[in-house]
Amino acid sequence: MTAYAIEPTRHSSAFEPPTSVANAIEDFRIHLLTFDRLLPRSVHTYSYHLRQLLVALPASAITGDITPTQLRHWISDEEDRGVAPATLRVQCYALRAYYRWLTHIGYTGPCPLDHVRPPRRVSVERTDYTPPQADAILDHAKNFAQAETASRREQFEYALLATLRYTGVRRTELLELETAQLDLDKRRLRVMGKGQKVRTVPLPPVYVEIMQWYLTEVRPYLPTSNMLFANPRAQQNHRGGMAEKSIEPITYKHANAVEIDGPHHPHRWRHTYATHLLRQGVDVHMVQKLLGHANINTTVIYLHLMVHDLQDSVDRAFG
Repeated sequence: MTAYAIEPTRHSSAFEPPTSVANAIEDFRIHLLTFDRLLPRSVHTYSYHLRQLLVALPASAITGDITPTQLRHWISDEEDRGVAPATLRVQCYALRAYYRWLTHIGYTGPCPLDHVRPPRRVSVERTDYTPPQADAILDHAKNFAQAETASRREQFEYALLATLRYTGVRRTELLELETAQLDLDKRRLRVMGKGQKVRTVPLPPVYVEIMQWYLTEVRPYLPTSNMLFANPRAQQNHRGGMAEKSIEPITYKHANAVEIDGPHHPHRWRHTYATHLLRQGVDVHMVQKLLGHANINTTVIYLHLMVHDLQDSVDRAFG
């Protein structure tokens, strides 16, 4: 293991370091909301992971006194506990953001991440649902939602899955949707994406019909809030909205019921939305705008999901 010499930390005279983990997290959280303008759920995620790190390290860590060796040991301990590489990367992103905040308030010392590489991103195969598969899942949810004995929960799940199917929103975007962002008359959904960038997603008539039913027959009987989706079973802090972990059980429930192979994470619906548009001949730059991608290269990745379509085309062309 390479040893790094740590120079004495020098700070500006204006630097007033936090005095406790609680104070550090609260000031950091406010900075992310007001200065970096991150979405509330991103702020919650960063604050949660940073707290874990600061509690695990010596008390001086809150002032930025973290060495590369300490950080490596902590990452190693987390890996031994079975923490996924993706989670460790988010924790490192949170730590990097913390040092940006410390610098903002006068810290002039080093950041340990300058000498420590976060765990490598694990390549995950992107999959989508074929149109018949997507229809089967949504039909299963619809049949339960429109039965005479349907519960509010089953009705809620149908509207949520329809939103994933017909808008291509990210999980965090779905959680943050407010009723006011949905304009059924103009058939538009205003989405607050990454970096507080707003995009407008046109809505197909089939989705408008579903949401007219949802807003009239279902939403008035769910917890009162300005959120479009308020989990009918949510408790305490999430009663006005949804907890992030509550979406995946819904996507798995209905996909497994029609015996479609997994995984059934919410992001698979985003892949499905993108590939469906591309299959219908929508220009890749238009798909980029609909998905809210800053870089066209991110959108182009979805083209590889159409490899079977390309094979079928060649087979039909050459017999």
